[in-house]
Amino acid sequence: MVTLKDIARKTGVSIRTVSRALKDDGYVKEDVKSRILAVAKELNYTPNIVARSLRTNKSYEVCVLTWSVDELHMKKIVALENELRKHGYLLNLMIDSPDSSDERKNKMIEDIIRRRPAGVVTLPAYVDHDKTALERFVAAGVLCVAIDPRHEHKERVDISRDSGAYDAVGFLLEKYGEDVAYLGIESEGHNITRLAGYRRALKEHNISKGEEHNFTGNSIADSNEAVSFVRQQYSRTKFAFSDITTQYAAGIEAAELIKENCPRAALVFSDIMCMGLLYGLMGSGISIPRDLAIIGFDDRSCATLCCPPLTTIAQPNEQAGIAAATILLAIIADKDCSETDITVRTQLIKRLSA
Repeated sequence: MVTLKDIARKTGVSIRTVSRALKDDGYVKEDVKSRILAVAKELNYTPNIVARSLRTNKSYEVCVLTWSVDELHMKKIVALENELRKHGYLLNLMIDSPDSSDERKNKMIEDIIRRRPAGVVTLPAYVDHDKTALERFVAAGVLCVAIDPRHEHKERVDISRDSGAYDAVGFLLEKYGEDVAYLGIESEGHNITRLAGYRRALKEHNISKGEEHNFTGNSIADSNEAVSFVRQQYSRTKFAFSDITTQYAAGIEAAELIKENCPRAALVFSDIMCMGLLYGLMGSGISIPRDLAIIGFDDRSCATLCCPPLTTIAQPNEQAGIAAATILLAIIADKDCSETDITVRTQLIKRLSA
């Protein structure tokens, strides 16, 4: 196995200089650094994390605990891992199901605490899952950062969903006039943040009251063949983030209302709900965006594949992952660090549906 000593011998510099260059930590002349990196690549050097931990009596493992395999979460995790690797840390991904027993949940939390990692990052599925885990980690003295928590936690990354909704509604109002509706799902945890942005945009455009509709999807959830197909593919346990069937069914339910009274434009709770809405409007004669302009939320893969491609509010997944790494690395270096709360902004992605 190639060591720092081997690289130092071949480059003619000290082991300490090699270490600084490889970790990008501390000043090293650019030509020396380039030579060290080239030799490290030539010798196929890989750092021995275990040996490093034993030598420094410090963990270089970061545990990520999630209750979701959702594509949005995975993008956050990839960005988080890439950032941590730059600083010599390795990520250990631990996935639990929101439907698992309390015994299983407690065992996973205890396993993480026993590992004494450098830190933990959590990504929630529902409000209570990461709350319980974070409380246990804090009590055990484990450093932890929460991405997008729905409760109080000091070290956190928040996503400005209300600002995203505000930007989207402002765009619709300027392009299509005052007849802009909100189509939401009251049972979904982030419905209130989207509504807040919708209402703020109307207020700033001097519109006293908007057209707000919240759906459940229950009225057609068991009778619609398309919903049955969605349920088979995305059961709650399998998806483990949000009830896809509910969102899709709510979109079909919203289509029934729109057939009777079609607004000129609408902000829709999610891309998945938009998929249900588009399905429900098939054959109705209502054309997107000629008769109804719509904007979804999340910028999922499906947003570019539907017809027409969906204008949507993209969650800043990569930025959220990098922000979580930034906070964690800062509190590892200084437990009294003041940079413990970062908010990342969404982005309006304009396509053909609005």
